[in-house]
Amino acid sequence: MGGEAKKLPRIDFSEVDPSAPGGQAWGTARGEVMDALATFGCFEAHYPALAPRLRAELFEGAVRPLFALSADAKRRNCYGADRPFHGYLGDVPGFPGYESLAIVDGTKDESVRGFARLMWPDGGDNSDSFCGTVVEAAQRIFQLEEAVRRMVMEGLGVAKHHDALSASMWHLFRMSEYKAPNAAEKVVRYGAHQDTNWLSVVCQHEVAGLEMQSRGGEWIVVQPSPTSLVFMVGNELRVPTLAVDAS
Repeated sequence: MGGEAKKLPRIDFSEVDPSAPGGQAWGTARGEVMDALATFGCFEAHYPALAPRLRAELFEGAVRPLFALSADAKRRNCYGADRPFHGYLGDVPGFPGYESLAIVDGTKDESVRGFARLMWPDGGDNSDSFCGTVVEAAQRIFQLEEAVRRMVMEGLGVAKHHDALSASMWHLFRMSEYKAPNAAEKVVRYGAHQDTNWLSVVCQHEVAGLEMQSRGGEWIVVQPSPTSLVFMVGNELRVPTLAVDAS
């Protein structure tokens, strides 16, 4: 891994209103989305609505205190034995230095408050500030994710199914921490993989820890930006390539 020669396609959503489909800005962005997903399977979205102020509050004011909690506290983030990957992940074999927590339906105030009560049973400032920040950030991200999903369905000619698909979906808001290596060397904390969902949206903080593989096999280092998100196609949206041996 580790090539920096290429960059992901960058799409400007600053003039797109996620709540108002249609219009020139929407159509232009939709064309760029379809082209980027067809050629790269991912793109960088310039999205000033998720402002640097909110990002700072999310990472420094909400996420950092969360990961400072004890391992026993973080293990309370559990959605049952039948959904082991929906909650806390830590000390996972093969993933040294990786730890994460997740909130099912993290765009909903009641879901985030339920998570906060598990982490901070006694309440307090951490719990209140965490809830407000996470709900606001998750909703901003979800607004753009839904707009991109609608654009994809329009581009595929199946826009009439958007509402039914949206009603059947749920969202996982996952917060992850990757421990820095002790030396100035590159260390893979979470190995190469494909996501199984429809779309993944990644918001990086300061460190260029994400790499994407192009169709040509080249690894592209995704530089973090204070105004961008990274969108990636999951396996639910991928079209399998079929081959026939006629020999």
